[in-house]
Amino acid sequence: MWSSTSYTNAMPLPLLCFPYLVLKNILLQMSPHDMVALSFCSKKASGYVKSAIRRQYSLSIEFDSDNEFDITIYRNACPEVKGIISVGAMNERSRKNSLCRWSNNVLFDGFEIAIQLMDLCSIQSIGRLDLNLEKQEEVEYVTKWLSNIFVEKCSISTKNPVKSFSVTRFLESVQVSKALSVDLETLDELVYERVFDLDEIIIPGTLRNLLDMNCANIHLYGVISNEDMNQFLRGWYDGCFDKLRRIEFYVNLRWQKLLAGMAVYEDCECKIPIKPLYRMKTIYIENRNGVKASIERIKQVEDMYMCMTIR
Repeated sequence: MWSSTSYTNAMPLPLLCFPYLVLKNILLQMSPHDMVALSFCSKKASGYVKSAIRRQYSLSIEFDSDNEFDITIYRNACPEVKGIISVGAMNERSRKNSLCRWSNNVLFDGFEIAIQLMDLCSIQSIGRLDLNLEKQEEVEYVTKWLSNIFVEKCSISTKNPVKSFSVTRFLESVQVSKALSVDLETLDELVYERVFDLDEIIIPGTLRNLLDMNCANIHLYGVISNEDMNQFLRGWYDGCFDKLRRIEFYVNLRWQKLLAGMAVYEDCECKIPIKPLYRMKTIYIENRNGVKASIERIKQVEDMYMCMTIR
């Protein structure tokens, strides 16, 4: 498609040298079943996001401080052979025929490009989507955009705290099939009813949300009460989480209340060193399927942290 001597200098090309139809023909040759890995970063400062399309070609979108960005397609086997569309170098007339809707926020341009690329490739699902957002409005926009799109692996984070209803709406709307990572700080208490069936989930909230989930790996952060933890341990001990292989909590807990009413059988190993006081303490609990869970107590700075790993 490109010769090795075509664009060895890797300089930005005018639109006429690398027209829309060329890009469209490249994308149409790809299998409709191929997943697209897309990453977007909304910050206005320098940001670089690289996305892989199939094995033969790669697509990169580069944002700069002036809200300009370039779309680059190149062969994986020959990275120096590439064609670049520089959106910032286009005139107003050319922008109307480009792959993006010009605006002052690169986040919306990025999604517009993603939508059109997916339409060209007849792709209904995204393999990986990483979002680093800044504003409340961006979370709401992403939620609306994702409501009709399937994603295998999705991660979302924000620099600034957002309102809990936006996070709740996101959790209720996102259609993710394998892994979800949510690193969002809310201004008020977060409450959601959604349950997930995933390979891995990193999410804020309470243990009450986990009781109906069927995930292999869970990392929960947030406020967790002793009562919720006790209920979770009882449920796990009774075999309620067959898919669960590893779970981590980092919270302050009082061990006496945590283990209140928990039965300790002869085939369960329990180790609780008494001295020194802040030495790591490990409790092994075995469920009815013979799977063991280790609960570790660690002193970090001035707080006590508990980590539970199911083996």
